Amino acid sequence: MPNQQPISALESTPDEIRVNLGEWVRVQSSNIHRVSYSKFDQVLAIEFHGGREYWYRGVPESIWEGLLAASSKGGYHHQNIKWDFPYVQVRGP
Repeated sequence: MPNQQPISALESTPDEIRVNLGEWVRVQSSNIHRVSYSKFDQVLAIEFHGGREYWYRGVPESIWEGLLAASSKGGYHHQNIKWDFPYVQVRGP
């Protein structure tokens, strides 16, 4: 079962987190369109093809680096991020 949390559980407002997110990085993936990371907030933002965007809380920098280095971004997300960190969907259907 996912650790989905309401936005209030992120302890920062969406605008505060957006300010602290780094530049968006487009990735080669059939599933993921682009990613961003806030080292300060330890928030990983992932935008999927189709527009859904999720924020994952408490993500260490090593996971961010692992995602960028992974040959399969979608596979890495599924195995190391999706079920391991609280998240909230902030955009999309």
